[in-house]
This record gives sequence, C-alpha cells and structure tokens, in this order.
Amino acid sequence: MFAPAPNTEMELLAKKYHLNDDMCLLVERIVSLKPELQTAVLDFIIDTATILMNRRASASVAPAQQEIDIDAAVADYRRQLELEARRAAESAASPTTDTRKDA
Repeated sequence: MFAPAPNTEMELLAKKYHLNDDMCLLVERIVSLKPELQTAVLDFIIDTATILMNRRASASVAPAQQEIDIDAAVADYRRQLELEARRAAESAASPTTDTRKDA
C-alpha cells in the first residue's frame, strides 16, 4: 500500500521539509498574516533569540569576566534602534484610513 501524493502546497512543503502538524500550522498562520504583521513576528523571534543568546553567553562567562562589554552593549543598542526605526518606517508607510470629512 502507498500513501497518496500530496495535493496542496502545504502538503508538499510538509513532505519536502518533514514538517509535523504543529509546524504546518505555524507556517500557515504566519503566511496568512498581513506583511507588516509577518515582519513583526520575525522581529519578535529575532529579538527573543538575541536575548536568549545573550543570556547563554552571560551564563557561560566566569564571574570574574562579567565586566561590561562596551562593544556588545553598543551593538545591542544599535540593533534595538534599527528595529525601532524599521517599525516606525513600516507604520508610516502603511495606508491609513481617515473617515473624517473635510468641512
């Protein structure tokens, strides 16, 4: 007996990348979002991953070596500012609906 061939794009992706049902749901939910929300999800994931990486790096440093790394702090601050600037630019670029009528 053989399994039927996948007939939807999601089934093809699941087969090609060995995705389970939970991963398929995640992919479907993300791609169904508006582009600006997809960007927000991606920014959230990147920001969270950065925090987790910094925590792991801090935990692996011996207590005597936990002095402030100015270059790392500046890079993190710059990344945060760039993220805020990108979000501001995206929100400024998204169309707004103004229901007021000029009198």
